[in-house]
Amino acid sequence: MVLTSGRTGQRASDAQCSAIVRRSHPVRTWDLDPSRIKLFHLRDQLEDIGTEEGNSWLGHIYNLLGFIQYKLGLTEDAQSLFNKAAEAFRQMRSADEGPWLVVNYGNLAWLNHHLGDQAESQAYLTKIDALMNKYPSLSHDELHPEIYAEKAWTLMNFSTDRNLAADYFQRAIKMQPDMVEWNTSHVLVLARAFKHSNTGLETDMIGEISISAAQSQTTLVSKLEALQCHFTWDLDPSRNKLFHLRDQLEDISTEEGDSWLGHIYNVRGFIQYKLGLTEDAQSLFKKAAEAFRQMRSADEGPWLVVNYGNVAWLNHHLGDQAESQAYLTKIDALINKYPSPSQDELHPEIYAEKAWTLMKFSTDKKVAADYFQRAIKMQPNMVEWNTSHVLVLARAFKDSNTGLEADMMEKVRIAKEQDPENLYLAAYYLEQCAKKGERIEDEARELARKVLRNPVSSYSGIKTLIMTYRNCVSIDEAIDLAEEALENHPDERYLKRCAALCYKWKIMFFSDSCPKQSMIDRGITLNKEVISL
Repeated sequence: MVLTSGRTGQRASDAQCSAIVRRSHPVRTWDLDPSRIKLFHLRDQLEDIGTEEGNSWLGHIYNLLGFIQYKLGLTEDAQSLFNKAAEAFRQMRSADEGPWLVVNYGNLAWLNHHLGDQAESQAYLTKIDALMNKYPSLSHDELHPEIYAEKAWTLMNFSTDRNLAADYFQRAIKMQPDMVEWNTSHVLVLARAFKHSNTGLETDMIGEISISAAQSQTTLVSKLEALQCHFTWDLDPSRNKLFHLRDQLEDISTEEGDSWLGHIYNVRGFIQYKLGLTEDAQSLFKKAAEAFRQMRSADEGPWLVVNYGNVAWLNHHLGDQAESQAYLTKIDALINKYPSPSQDELHPEIYAEKAWTLMKFSTDKKVAADYFQRAIKMQPNMVEWNTSHVLVLARAFKDSNTGLEADMMEKVRIAKEQDPENLYLAAYYLEQCAKKGERIEDEARELARKVLRNPVSSYSGIKTLIMTYRNCVSIDEAIDLAEEALENHPDERYLKRCAALCYKWKIMFFSDSCPKQSMIDRGITLNKEVISL
């Protein structure tokens, strides 16, 4: 960089200092000048606070630790901690930038100034200007609430005068009242501001704490209730229905590449929660998020809104309100970053997941069909949404032994052409063709070869195919198909169930004389194995 000297250099340096103070409100400008002993004490205190992801004050902790290291002359440590602060803010808010970075960038501007790197210092000043223009304070005469909150939190740790910290929290909350952690810290700093005897806090202070706690809880619950996720979609089946759904979903393949895998894990997680298995629920919600990331080849996107809503609700029920609030913040960031293409509608990703979920839970398939239609209208290139829309439409209308009506049949045919890898759809279409009286034996046998090569899944179409074999080819070939599939995958519950069905049909409906004992024994054995699994 170009170095200046003499009075010119001094004036430039003074101007730089003035600019940093005026534009960024960094920790360096908050008159924090404790003794060296106090600095060591504060550092130890801050290092004792957990730095696990999800701590809503993590960015502030790293900012303050960085400032302390700077005051102790450890500038490299300071720089590293300021960088960690910025990353923590981005992780917590699920956004690359926002007003919460103003103080952090101010700290970095000051640090680079003191290290003699005025160009880098100026670069951070430029970033601060951009942030403040993009995210102005809600009140023209006030700092941004994010700055007030960080200043208040910092003074809680540095200052013996708690009233000032309480005032800054109050100003922040007035402009942004839904930040649960600000409300909590405000009450705590108020409580510490008033000396109390061995009998505890004064009655009015206890009342204020109770009111604030209740308000924070009410605010959190109202925000949770406004979410779009499985916890808010009025899914309340009986316990027997939950077990049945769980078995159905476990029969769907969890092989990578299934476009509904994230949705499957989300529903399974919700079912486990409803059954009281919260650890399993938490694990499945994590699997759902990872499945979405794998499928979409992206770390984030609107497809995570429902999943984050589920996790927010789960943490709320587990009593971890801070973690619940952290996920609410992530959801806000996603919705702001990925708004719906239509202002009056949910995001198509949410409509699609809601539709797919209602396909499983609700007997009224028309609602699911409507949600799929809304999603497709905004995002028409999602093949799996179109396929599921057609299937749910077909199921919404009871068809006779002669199959679907002509217009519905045409929709299924078009969907099959658009989604040629979907063997379930192919098997369903073949079944409907058979009901129309078409000869489909050769096509059925050809499709069977494809199904046997694919991973085992209730979505593979094998159950629909063996039913078509039963009706249009022969029950014996249906049994052979089920047994061949089971031979390839001897431990699969779903295939055992399909084979057991074949033997049941053979024994009950296709035997002119008393069936062989070996056939009866095989059917009994398969049913027992299904029950045990």
